[in-house]
Amino acid sequence: MPDRYALRRNDGPTTLVPAENLNPHLAWDDVPEGTASFALLCADLDAPTDTSGINKPGVVFDDDSERALFYHWVLVDLPAGVRDVDEGAFAPLQGGDLSPSKAVSPGRLGHNDYAGMPGMEDGAGLCYGGPAPPWNDGRPHRYRFTVYALSVPTLDLADGFKAADVLKAMQDAVLAECSLTAVYTLNTSLSATQVGSPSVS
Repeated sequence: MPDRYALRRNDGPTTLVPAENLNPHLAWDDVPEGTASFALLCADLDAPTDTSGINKPGVVFDDDSERALFYHWVLVDLPAGVRDVDEGAFAPLQGGDLSPSKAVSPGRLGHNDYAGMPGMEDGAGLCYGGPAPPWNDGRPHRYRFTVYALSVPTLDLADGFKAADVLKAMQDAVLAECSLTAVYTLNTSLSATQVGSPSVS
């Protein structure tokens, strides 16, 4: 994954600086008959559950470290006619937050898992939030972007919804789904062969 899609990038092996934090351009086709809307989720499949050692010298996350999903992007109610999302359309506004009413593309934004985290700016959770994996993680992180074709035009979700709410609300409405998995790491000791290539399913 290019640095421009990340929340943080390297400025040295143990020094991170802000990246552009643009959501990537995504496009899809072969939409099933009866599609009334789309939902889009992006999850880090390799987030450490123990956050106390993140970016701390002397601490290393290895393959035995416990992992969990961390959602970076939660977007629902994209109209049935939509076939792509522009690069940067759901990035945070400069110096401010991004609320659903300010979004420059159709759809409704939910909270990503940065919401409420210490050190995050107001509004960081209500937009696309790019990768910022620990520089002391020995595992490259996989980021899975999944588009769901749904049989309903809107999902019944209260304000403040998160990915878990979306997954529950659309459980009986998914007609088809497609995923793109990209890889990003801030561990400069990992080689390109360890990081691998994007995959589509």
